[in-house]
Amino acid sequence: MVKARNRFLVDTAWLAEHLEDPQVRIVDMRGYVRTVERDGEHGERLQEAHYVGAREEYEQEHIPGAVYVDWSRDIVDPDATVEAQVAPSARFAEIMSALGIGDQHLVIAYDSHPASQFATRLWWALNYYGHDQVVVLNGGFPKWKREGRPLEQSIPSYPPATFTPVVQSQLRATAEEVLTLLGREGVALVDARDLGQYIG
Repeated sequence: MVKARNRFLVDTAWLAEHLEDPQVRIVDMRGYVRTVERDGEHGERLQEAHYVGAREEYEQEHIPGAVYVDWSRDIVDPDATVEAQVAPSARFAEIMSALGIGDQHLVIAYDSHPASQFATRLWWALNYYGHDQVVVLNGGFPKWKREGRPLEQSIPSYPPATFTPVVQSQLRATAEEVLTLLGREGVALVDARDLGQYIG
């Protein structure tokens, strides 16, 4: 199995050298969080988030060999009462298998967000299901394009692969679990949303 030098990130030069590696699967995770402001019950300004994928951008150009995953639809639980929750294990495994992502593959995720917000979502989801051979492309699609590296429009097709989900429950906490941990020594809670959502 091919391995990246770093557990979290891989640089564009490394990926360029491994585009043809059959053990590598590249995943385009481009998408957006569209925010809308509205008035609250007491006159305060509230911000709502709407999640959308960017498949059209992928179809126009992407890194050679990359498959597309719509983070707002493909790897979420459509039946969850809270929006954008990770897909159940069977659904997640089915999506990965259909994309040709199996237990033996090194997955490289990228997007266009300055903080790789959507690529890191796939990184977390794969780790949550026990697949730790996943890294994020440092600098994402903008850096790849800025460097003049190859792009293509053709949509790759890989044979179905065996993806075996093994839930790592320590990587996810419910709202109830978080509530019980608040205020405990050694526990830090980090809100990673955009500032507008964080302040209301």
